[in-house]
Amino acid sequence: MRRNVMVLGVFLGLLWSAAALAQGAPVPTPPPQQPPPSPGMIGANLDSVIQSSDFFQFFHLRQVQTAPGAGGRTMVDFRPDSPQFGPLVRVSASVDSTRIIHGMSIVIMRSFIDDATNSPFARDIAKSFITDVPPPADSKQLEGFVNEIYPGANTGASPSPEYNVFLGKSPGPVAKKLTKTNFQIGQVTEQGKPALRISVE
Repeated sequence: MRRNVMVLGVFLGLLWSAAALAQGAPVPTPPPQQPPPSPGMIGANLDSVIQSSDFFQFFHLRQVQTAPGAGGRTMVDFRPDSPQFGPLVRVSASVDSTRIIHGMSIVIMRSFIDDATNSPFARDIAKSFITDVPPPADSKQLEGFVNEIYPGANTGASPSPEYNVFLGKSPGPVAKKLTKTNFQIGQVTEQGKPALRISVE
């Protein structure tokens, strides 16, 4: 599923670009048409993902640091290339010596999610992470949660456990074993402040 509310997705994309431009960050030329659905990032080469994925390009993600990870792997961190959004979002990829991705996570500051004005941006990047990172079969299993993330998408049914964590009403973590990967969402602390972490491994 790719920006299932197309008009809202395009609008948010323009706002992300406008915010980056206002802060002096370079804004890439938008593609002439909507790219095909993501094949997923787990198992792919990180450099190829950076260059070709809609997720990295749309949110202007730029590498900020690397650090040793578990099992001899390397953690590579990215943030939006904007002073406004950069401190609020961190995307991490766990890669092996050949730069193959074995897991990814996103940390979003709670203040970003709860902010009345900027919450749509936080929801958009969370939704896109969940949609684009897992393999298609696994992403399909998370569609219900993705539909809850967009404001007004909930049909009135009781919030899922994942969505209660997203809203900050439950500490989590909530974990799901999907067809090919494992999904988890929970509350964390980032630089001494409350944040939300979503991971796919």
